[in-house]
Amino acid sequence: RLNIVRDFKEVFKYREYVKWLGVRGFMSTAQMMLVATIIAYIEKVIGVEHALASASFGVILVVFVAGSFPLWGRIAKKRGKGYALSRAILLLIAILLLAPVPYLLGSSALRIAVGYLIVAMGAVAVSAYVLFPYAVIADLAHWYETQRGESRAGLFTGFEGISINIFESLAYAITGYLMSLPPAPGTSYTMGLLLWGFVAAAFAACALAILKRTNIDPFLKK
Repeated sequence: RLNIVRDFKEVFKYREYVKWLGVRGFMSTAQMMLVATIIAYIEKVIGVEHALASASFGVILVVFVAGSFPLWGRIAKKRGKGYALSRAILLLIAILLLAPVPYLLGSSALRIAVGYLIVAMGAVAVSAYVLFPYAVIADLAHWYETQRGESRAGLFTGFEGISINIFESLAYAITGYLMSLPPAPGTSYTMGLLLWGFVAAAFAACALAILKRTNIDPFLKK
């Protein structure tokens, strides 16, 4: 029989899982802000035609996100998923803080080159967040089962989805506000396309701070 109150209590007794929900939540906000903004950013700030902006972003996703899986996988095997994911979030924070740089460049060719470099490195950083969450939930659920003797894999997966949905809704609200800001000086596009990276970086930094205090490698041999 379903018992929602009991299930809530079971979830919140497992501290590592609760902290992981925080990591997932803050990172989901940063990632969703990136997804909601990136096409307009490539088109307006970097200065690429709309159709080319969409197509090029798709190519970058395939090449750099999927292409970086082996890199993060090797790091995780040697040092653990927590170490690999924390390094990826650090890289993502640095890249997000560089978002306004193309706006400051006068040369169109230089602006496009630097802009695409920023987008490509951002894709490398995001790839670790795409790769690891499913393995993390599997390990945490397995650890819980070995300690408590009860299987809660479905429960852990379901509650994670609730956390992600809440934070993604927050991301849309913040992004909508940023896109309604006045135009940046000397441009026709909103100031939000220059500021969104700083806001997303703040959420990623919160995720990193929680991750540093979370053991997502309960089976890692020291």
